[in-house]
Amino acid sequence: MSRPAPDVPSSADDAAIASLGAMQRASPAMYARRRRILGETRRLMSEVGADGFGMRELADRSGVSLRTLYNAFGSKEVLILAAIRQYYDKFLVAVTEQRNPYDFETVIDTAVALNLRNLQIRPYLAAVVSLYFSSQSGPEVRVELRRVGAGFFRPWLDVARARRQLRDGVDTHRVIANLAALQFAVNQEWLADDIDGAALLPVLLEAVYTYLAGVTQGEAGQRVEELLADVRGPRRLLDERIGRIENWLARLLGDDVDAMARPG
Repeated sequence: MSRPAPDVPSSADDAAIASLGAMQRASPAMYARRRRILGETRRLMSEVGADGFGMRELADRSGVSLRTLYNAFGSKEVLILAAIRQYYDKFLVAVTEQRNPYDFETVIDTAVALNLRNLQIRPYLAAVVSLYFSSQSGPEVRVELRRVGAGFFRPWLDVARARRQLRDGVDTHRVIANLAALQFAVNQEWLADDIDGAALLPVLLEAVYTYLAGVTQGEAGQRVEELLADVRGPRRLLDERIGRIENWLARLLGDDVDAMARPG
């Protein structure tokens, strides 16, 4: 994917920049500089992940001073978060385009697509997981990562509540937080090589379905139980879903599996 010209706004980057609330005035030159920094952040993350990420190296690669870097984004964690937000928002828009966000099958397809993609962008996933479980990450970081990890469940959860398909006392905010934490924890096991890549999705979906079985009832609960039985047994439904989404991702990305992780 080609990089936009310096004076042409990149909507995904600009949304990430604006969400930081750090710009007192928003000149085209300032946005262009921050877009360049975000682009180099994604490149560096794709090479070394979060642990090997150095602000001084990023400043050199971005053509700015270290002071400018900190003035623009505040901290390494906030900068990485902005880059992660831009990437995942871009990917989730592509995944959910022309799909019904209130439909449970769409939600599960999105979770599968997201985690299949994570298998291809290990440094990005490592950065997300590292930030989520770091005791140094502030609450705003965790809120954003919960949105990235499981925010797409919210429309379906709202409909399920309206249809009385959630159990009494279920807090949807807590459900999203728990679903995000579950997925990050399973992904951490894969990053630590405790789970083979081929087993990641079955293990992750079993955890998600097991949790959802405890908070749903009625029609939603029955569908969750059906999917849980399948992932624990024949995996016919799971294999069909994974195959379909793998084909879809191949069409989306073509021969370049890193295309959507690049700045552009």
